[in-house]
Amino acid sequence: MKPFSFLTLPLLMCTLLMSACATVSVVVDNSPEIEAQSDVQSDIQIAGETFEQKALSRGWILPSPNLSNMTNILIDGKSQTNTPGKDTYAYFIGAEIRPMAEIKQTIVTDVKDATSSLQTVSDKITAFLAIEMQARTITERTDLINYERCLVKAHQTKRNFTRAIELAKLKEDGDIQLVETGFIAEIDRAQRLIKALHADYSGHSTSENTS
Repeated sequence: MKPFSFLTLPLLMCTLLMSACATVSVVVDNSPEIEAQSDVQSDIQIAGETFEQKALSRGWILPSPNLSNMTNILIDGKSQTNTPGKDTYAYFIGAEIRPMAEIKQTIVTDVKDATSSLQTVSDKITAFLAIEMQARTITERTDLINYERCLVKAHQTKRNFTRAIELAKLKEDGDIQLVETGFIAEIDRAQRLIKALHADYSGHSTSENTS
């Protein structure tokens, strides 16, 4: 086996990150306009950050791995903790060891909360799109970037919920299926709103360039 060359690490990391973001198109903008308004947060940004912080504190998603830990995963195929499974939502709620009734209640509560939190952000996007361009007080690109980030976290949350449900053998439970369906519907709504934001922003940019 060839020794690992650190020259190949940036390429591997780039490939990994690109594949992780393949489900959504991300708007990246480092223009002075964005930087100038970086200290101004809209209701959309605040709601999106609230969703992410709740997801982290409740174990729905994991913190982003640091560079050192990502290197270990790429080279050795394992994390620094060397304790597979102990950094997952399923482990966080004890999906395989607690009584099934308790696990079911925890998952139902978490899925409902995730749905409600995502809905709050999406409702603000809907209200934002209804505002006339000249009346908007925050850069649309900033809101678009933050909403896309929120949607990525929602997809991660959904995957982690699904794994925990499978481990707890609750996949066929009617109450679980009901709340899962609601969360999926809210994610689908967010994806439609992302497309609407893209179209709205593109139209706004075109009108500015031709005016």
